[in-house]
Amino acid sequence: MIRFALSFVFGALALFFLIEVGIASLWYEVEEENIEYAWLIAGHTHQIVSSAMDTHPPPNTAADLATTLGTDVEPLTHGVFTETCEEAAFMAHQNGLQSCTTLDSSDTIRVAVMLPIGPVSIDGSRLFWEAEDPGHPAETLSFPLLLVGMLILGLALGWGPRRQLQKLAASAQRLRDGDLSARATVSRHGLTEPMALAFNDMADHVQRTVEWQDLMLQTVAHELRTPLSRVRFIVTRIEVAGSREEQLEALAELDEELSDLESLISSVLTLVRVSRADPLETTPNHLCKALNSRLRRLEKRQRHRSQPLTIERIGLDAESPQAQVDLNAVSRVFDNLLNNAVAHARTRIRVSLAHSADAIRISVEDDGDGIAPEAREKVLDAFVQLDSSRTQSGTGLGLAIVRGLVEAHGNRLELTDSDLGGLQVFTTWPVAKQAK
Repeated sequence: MIRFALSFVFGALALFFLIEVGIASLWYEVEEENIEYAWLIAGHTHQIVSSAMDTHPPPNTAADLATTLGTDVEPLTHGVFTETCEEAAFMAHQNGLQSCTTLDSSDTIRVAVMLPIGPVSIDGSRLFWEAEDPGHPAETLSFPLLLVGMLILGLALGWGPRRQLQKLAASAQRLRDGDLSARATVSRHGLTEPMALAFNDMADHVQRTVEWQDLMLQTVAHELRTPLSRVRFIVTRIEVAGSREEQLEALAELDEELSDLESLISSVLTLVRVSRADPLETTPNHLCKALNSRLRRLEKRQRHRSQPLTIERIGLDAESPQAQVDLNAVSRVFDNLLNNAVAHARTRIRVSLAHSADAIRISVEDDGDGIAPEAREKVLDAFVQLDSSRTQSGTGLGLAIVRGLVEAHGNRLELTDSDLGGLQVFTTWPVAKQAK
């Protein structure tokens, strides 16, 4: 808006200047080429001087006449008057007054007139310009031309923004009708540029949100079908169980299925929280303590496996500084990484912790199949399951949640090959300020 206003103001000033220069050039050309102009000045001067001399009492001196006329009047001697008229190009006898018209060094037309009070030289140009002359081009043309020019200038400056606003409105209509690819045309340095950029940014956000929500709903609905079908089947088994032992076995399976459902719902809620960029409540926490707690729970669950996994710890016994983290978020990250490693490991997993003055670095690795380098970035997206033995199970939310929570703490998630043969996942956490 400021740019538009400045353009209009400067444009109007330039237009006014051009009109005035054009009129002045035209008028001066008339002054130079039309010899009748001098007669026009002389006649006008004669008329004004005659009216002034007819007043009562008439002017007695050149000074009185100057006061009456409001212009420059110089007294002349008879000799100077005669010389002036001999050199003048125009002489006239009007209203009983003898006069001659000359052009002085400052391009001012002066009229030498023989009056009863003696010969005088009058600034005829000033009399002519200050008179109410309807034929004066500056008065008859300047204002109308300026109005017309400003109208054309306003229409020209407003035409572009109006078309841009119409296109923006059309894009908004398309977006409202469901065309998520609708974008506004951005006119660089135009009046609507900030609005168009803001609209496109909003449209991008809306498109990403809607597509993400559609994908999440479809995937969650798909993932819920399997455990719900199993729950229904297990309930049927409980109803027809012939012994208490069969019922208890079915109830244990039901508990596992309900735990899977709870884990799925919790993962979805965590992912929604990450996608909304909810603020984290960070406090100083010992990551070593949180990791050891989860590893002990993991080892208890391993006792029921026919071939329990070997869990290696590196650096978890040493003293390490506290990290400035959201403990709930970190716990979710550790649970997802450990569950992912356990699900794909063959015989063992390894958990390592190392730290520097500014960061604490934790890695979780397994001896499973791993993930190809070209697929590692893709697998970090929500609901993505690669067509491989490693990623055919699960919801596709685990690593996406991990990446979101790690990035919310200001760091990046890294996936590399493990020397165990499978995947190694690195997470980095900021050291608490008081611990630095």
